[in-house]
Amino acid sequence: LVLEAAAIPFISRGTPVLHRGTQIGWIAGKELAESGRAMARVVIREQYAEVIRENSRFWLLSAASLAASPGQVQLNLPSITSILDGGVAVDHFEDAGAPAKAGQVFELSPNEVAARADGPRLTIDFDSAIAMRGGETRVTYLGQPVGIVETVVPNPGSGTLRATVRITKAAVPLVNSATRFYFVRPEITWKGISGLEALIAGPYIALRPGNGGSPQSEFIALTQDEVREMDLSEEFSGLQIFVRAGRIPQTEPGTPVYYQGLQVGAVLEKIPAEDGGIDLR
Repeated sequence: LVLEAAAIPFISRGTPVLHRGTQIGWIAGKELAESGRAMARVVIREQYAEVIRENSRFWLLSAASLAASPGQVQLNLPSITSILDGGVAVDHFEDAGAPAKAGQVFELSPNEVAARADGPRLTIDFDSAIAMRGGETRVTYLGQPVGIVETVVPNPGSGTLRATVRITKAAVPLVNSATRFYFVRPEITWKGISGLEALIAGPYIALRPGNGGSPQSEFIALTQDEVREMDLSEEFSGLQIFVRAGRIPQTEPGTPVYYQGLQVGAVLEKIPAEDGGIDLR
């Protein structure tokens, strides 16, 4: 078999190929393909040949990785051999296809999340410079990875970033014109520290599905202020009022409103008034 990728670091001749923790083959060598892409030749042991199917997915195994989701942190250690020498994993994530043919070419993904992202591509524009990396930054829904950032292209004229992401087929029903995307990183707010999972496993793009939207593949990500207002509007969805004052220092969206020591609301928006004062919504 042949594996191809833009680059294939951390593996060499003899690197193990693992299927669900069992070594079924090894890397026979690396070279450059005529296209200029990196190429690795793989030998699969005869007794495991039926494991490789036409729809199998291959990905690089790192020495160790941290996976975080709400309420838990998991340390993944593939094997002692892959810790020392690196490794390649293979599996299929849907019904097994036909057996692979000798010499068949497969794409080598940088990690399992990228290998699972076998659905359509989307583009998401972000309004500021944020730390995203192609092949590493995840797209998540309810703490579970549902896609991966493939490329990030800056627009110097507007100061924005355009990310091309690929989602899993299972996530396709979640995406429509009412879907919202936003970047999550650790942040200290009036409610405490948010985005702790991003502190452990790295910043990510959150997907929030919408109802009744039409098909869409291009999106503009919410800003941090828009995300904060959306969260507050959902948490405090009752009566909305406006409070006016000449000056309101140290008051920002998210500032709590108390009644006899009990929080009953929060500031959603700070708006300059026409007379020079400040309106709080």
